[in-house]
Amino acid sequence: MKKILIFMLLLIAFKFNYAQSNSFTQTIKGIVTDDQSGSALTNVTIEIEGLAINAITDEKGFFKLNNLSSGEYTLEISGVIYQKITQQEALRHRHQ
Repeated sequence: MKKILIFMLLLIAFKFNYAQSNSFTQTIKGIVTDDQSGSALTNVTIEIEGLAINAITDEKGFFKLNNLSSGEYTLEISGVIYQKITQQEALRHRHQ
């Protein structure tokens, strides 16, 4: 099986949204590419393990997971002909 390479534009898009509950939310976004050809991969699923939060890559391999609290997350990335991989990400609270 082919492997997936993830460029977590981990400028983990610290998109702070001040919600009505006075809590900050953040976003993880990135681009999924084939590790050999470098081509963007479409229709790859990115899920947060243990949560009902997921995204599917677009035609440029881009994905975005919104409304996340600070914490540690395990992302599961899978595609039809690609080996499933997992990747740990940590979102930290930053003061503006």
